[in-house]
Amino acid sequence: MRRSFLLALLLLCGCAARRPELTTVPGEGLLHGVLVQPAGDRNELHVYIEGDGTPWLHGTEVAAAPAVQHPVALALMRRDPAYSVYVGRPCYFGASDGCTPELWTSARYSARVVDSMRAVVRRMIDSVGAKRVVFIGHSGGGTLAVLLAPSFDESVAVVTLAGNLDVRAWTQWHHYAPLDPVDLPPLPARIHQLHLVGGRDQNIPPQIATKAIERLGASPLVYARFDHACCWERCWPEVLRRLRALLD
Repeated sequence: MRRSFLLALLLLCGCAARRPELTTVPGEGLLHGVLVQPAGDRNELHVYIEGDGTPWLHGTEVAAAPAVQHPVALALMRRDPAYSVYVGRPCYFGASDGCTPELWTSARYSARVVDSMRAVVRRMIDSVGAKRVVFIGHSGGGTLAVLLAPSFDESVAVVTLAGNLDVRAWTQWHHYAPLDPVDLPPLPARIHQLHLVGGRDQNIPPQIATKAIERLGASPLVYARFDHACCWERCWPEVLRRLRALLD
């Protein structure tokens, strides 16, 4: 699984001969793959979090590993001129001590996952010396971005794309097995929000996403022709300009 993910990273880098500097960083009892993109002003750090990948096979069989076939968040980071870091979710880069299938299935947004990712993000903020942090997440990565952001005094914004922001409604919509309870309260006023919704998203339909975003105290940005994975790269420069206008 690690080999297939690294191949995807290489393809996105645009050159199979240039191996990305993927580093293993300890979290809270779990290991995380981290990819740093040093650019721009070190005072502001953009933290990218990937979606759920493929936790289940055929909807019923637990995957041996949660492979990410199309890393949307990584592709977006490659188009971001800011100093950025791609923080992998636990167990998504090969097995390590403490990995169990629950961490990419029923407990993938649990306190254990969030606490471990929080520790990694804290390490990255301190190593870079960032004063402001923006969390950016695709799909289930958006869930984790919203859960993580309030924990940091440095947080200034959250951006989600096709974010799974109402886990209960989403599992009921698809008739999936319930996940650990996840309630996303409104974010503090100090944290700006941009939530992007695909008008053709059949994974997280607009009617579910919109209600969840409103409960977070924000308004959705609906891209009528986009679906769950396509075509967020196309609008990313525009979204980054919108984010900059909020923060400046």
